[in-house]
Amino acid sequence: MSKDLTFWPSDYPLLGRFLRFALVGGFCASLNLLILWFTTSWIGWHYFFGITFSFFGVNWIGLVLNNRFTFSNGSRLHFGDVKRYYFVTIASLFLNLVMMRILVGILGINYLLSSVLVTLIFTAFNFLAHHVWTFSVWTRT
Repeated sequence: MSKDLTFWPSDYPLLGRFLRFALVGGFCASLNLLILWFTTSWIGWHYFFGITFSFFGVNWIGLVLNNRFTFSNGSRLHFGDVKRYYFVTIASLFLNLVMMRILVGILGINYLLSSVLVTLIFTAFNFLAHHVWTFSVWTRT
């Protein structure tokens, strides 16, 4: 007898939600990386300014996509969701800047590679924060 080893993310709702979050996050991270590269390499800004500019320039896209696609909360954003989303975003930005300072400023790793590493490191933190708190049915206002 053989067992069916295939599965579909809908069989595991949390996995499916995480995969959708990773898809949205990958899209937003690509935009962030492009803006970081442009502002740093072409405009000449310090990478801290490029990161901060890209965070606030792109995260509204992540908010809308995560609300509609990842967490399936419909098209209407609640004010509490937006506050919580940006609280997590600002906390993530602060941690991102600290990690970038360590990776680029102290360890000498390229700023673009460091940005990718930091994004990968904080993916689980951001997913859990948004899943448990930002878009949770218990925190809807």
